[in-house]
Amino acid sequence: MGRVSLMGLDFDAVTERQAVETILDGAERNEGGWVVTPNLEYLREYQLADDVMEAFDGAELVVPDGTPLLWAARLKREPLPDRVAGSDLIWSLSRAAGRRRATVFLLGGSPGSAEAAARRLEEEGPGLRVSGTACPPRGFESRPRAVREIARLVAEAGPDVVFVGLPLRKHLVMARALRSVLPEAWLVGVGVSFSFVSGEVARAPRWLQTAGL
Repeated sequence: MGRVSLMGLDFDAVTERQAVETILDGAERNEGGWVVTPNLEYLREYQLADDVMEAFDGAELVVPDGTPLLWAARLKREPLPDRVAGSDLIWSLSRAAGRRRATVFLLGGSPGSAEAAARRLEEEGPGLRVSGTACPPRGFESRPRAVREIARLVAEAGPDVVFVGLPLRKHLVMARALRSVLPEAWLVGVGVSFSFVSGEVARAPRWLQTAGL
């Protein structure tokens, strides 16, 4: 598995299918990891903020969520094979997890969106088991006790995969906490995907995504 550097951040040159296999193969061996799905905004944060740089550099899998990143890699003559968006990965990984009898946890989203997304993922992914959902309260990231309690709740559910639907800064806080208490699980950043899955928010048409708009 090769890597392509864009503005200093190394992206894994994998397809969506390969990313799914990497995650679930690792989970079966009780070897966890962290998947980050940077877009242009996150790449800018990586350049500007030392804590984001340190966090992303420590992730086990870094995949491009954005067509412009594929264009940039192509201009370097080091093409990335696929766009691996969190909002696509939540579907493909959930379906594959169902086939392998792996469990998932949905953390984040707007109130009610994680529960609604969990129901739909289970309906459309035969065999999938959602071990739990949680929507952290506003401002939790600045309260260490709240962070520990959320991490404890997720760890007690014992999932193989945790879909993290939180903004970047909150995601980083929870990733640090969860990696220490749940080292055998995979944390996968999916942004606002719970709202897409539940139907709360409409996703852009495929042609707009492909056009990089």
